[in-house]
Amino acid sequence: MKKHPIKSYKYLRQEIAETLIRYLQTQFVVMIVVSASTWVVLSVLGVRYALLLAFVTGALSIIPFVGLISGAIITSL
Repeated sequence: MKKHPIKSYKYLRQEIAETLIRYLQTQFVVMIVVSASTWVVLSVLGVRYALLLAFVTGALSIIPFVGLISGAIITSL
């Protein structure tokens, strides 16, 4: 027996939404961890604007690979 197409689309849409929400929640946790660890290290090193640089690095970490590398480059300048 075939499933009714409406039920299949609803199930698929629900699965996609749940997966996207989990991904975004995980990215937010990564952003917080990267920001906090960057702020701690830069503060210990005595870098001016450590909080601002940590925020930028964390915000850029949302973009996989590119964000992390660009954030590291900006922080090391």
